[in-house]
Amino acid sequence: HYLCDPHTAVAVAAAKKLGCLCVDESSSRGGTHLAQAIQSKTSPQRKVVIIATASPCKFEEAVTIALGKESWNKWKTNFFPSRAQQTMDLEEVEPFHYHWDHSRYATLKEVQSMWTDKMMHIVTSNFGE
Repeated sequence: HYLCDPHTAVAVAAAKKLGCLCVDESSSRGGTHLAQAIQSKTSPQRKVVIIATASPCKFEEAVTIALGKESWNKWKTNFFPSRAQQTMDLEEVEPFHYHWDHSRYATLKEVQSMWTDKMMHIVTSNFGE
């Protein structure tokens, strides 16, 4: 089973409410699932793809509430990614605000288009057209 973050869980629940069935065809690279395929119950050839952009590691409190302390501890002991744990063990640094210079770089629309293209490549390479 794939433990998803709270935001992805909302998307999966919405897909199920719309009559779709989860299918385990998600791609895994380095322990992180890039996409979750949801197959329609009424039209098996039609799929909805949900892109998970976060890890449950970022939402320990919410996931612990959803799973219960014992289940979270079991998941954390057996499946918590080592890179995530190494990051959590680092000392926090002061955040900084990045100022986007529109005159030197692509516009926001161009950047969004670039990320859309990357996402579509992930979807089509893992789940077909």
